[in-house]
Amino acid sequence: MSDSHRPEPQSTVQAAGRVATDVVSGLSTQPLLLAIIVLNIIGIAAAIWFLSRMLDHSSTRHAQLMAYCLTGKVPIGQSTVP
Repeated sequence: MSDSHRPEPQSTVQAAGRVATDVVSGLSTQPLLLAIIVLNIIGIAAAIWFLSRMLDHSSTRHAQLMAYCLTGKVPIGQSTVP
């Protein structure tokens, strides 16, 4: 991947530039690798979205249960005790 004739990077920015150059050249020769990376990013985004939805539902449910425990009344919009 890396050329042994290139000088060593002097800073972090130069090292990051070298890595980016190597990654782009590798992806241009293997499109399947790019597809795998894109699918991984989509999967991670979907997992984050799903977990955020679960967290929102959980916090709403927790608030309803706390309201019931403190007041003894069924929360608005529910017909049964939680």
